[in-house]
Amino acid sequence: MTDHEAIERYLDELLVQLRGSPRTVRRALAEAESHLHEAVAAGMDADEAIGRFGGASVVAAASNHASGTPLSVVMRQLLLAACLLSAIGFTAIGASALISGAMDAAFGPSFVAGDLPSITYTAARCDEYRRLAPTEPSCRAAAARHHTDEVETTGIASGVVGLAGFGAWAFLRRRWRATPATGALPPALVPGAGVAVFGVGALALAIQAMQSIGWHSTSGLGQWLSQAMVSGAVAAGFCVTLIRTLRRSPVTILE
Repeated sequence: MTDHEAIERYLDELLVQLRGSPRTVRRALAEAESHLHEAVAAGMDADEAIGRFGGASVVAAASNHASGTPLSVVMRQLLLAACLLSAIGFTAIGASALISGAMDAAFGPSFVAGDLPSITYTAARCDEYRRLAPTEPSCRAAAARHHTDEVETTGIASGVVGLAGFGAWAFLRRRWRATPATGALPPALVPGAGVAVFGVGALALAIQAMQSIGWHSTSGLGQWLSQAMVSGAVAAGFCVTLIRTLRRSPVTILE
């Protein structure tokens, strides 16, 4: 890569991270380009010049701090972050429904969403379950079939909403090309929120699954277990992203 190409790539990285008015962005880019070309002209190679000038994220952060970030940009990025997290959440519910469906096929509806042994039914409720699932041999089996169908149907519908949410997020991000998902916001905000929300969710769902085991029964275990598995996997993915983000973030040394 030539010195010119290295400088151009650096300027491209700097551009997408700069915030402020068009005049502020143009001025910051012009200053960076002028400084780097002068350094190269003085005999320094591009990589050394860029290293001395500062990484794109460091320079952009300093410029953004000095110029401030417009409220409209902050609101757009908050909307993008919320849209992304919501899309991931709904899609995760859809994924857990697919796992529940596999459990249903392998172990039956009672394992997925059957009621605990402590649950009893009135005659009217039992008749309702039998109407909803007439092929099941007992009231409890009919209730399990009905609950499992609800879990799977609702989950698949949530997955569709999640995929639509990803589409909306991609559309808005493309429409707001100069507004990355975590530009003016702290880079670790979205993955940090993902770790917290899905991590707590996985723990709560795992505790709910343990309730069935506490009754020495597998009734209803599947729905909580599948959701805990997916939530844990999503939390782990966010955790990896968070660690990478924190490792890339510049370290400020207080003197």
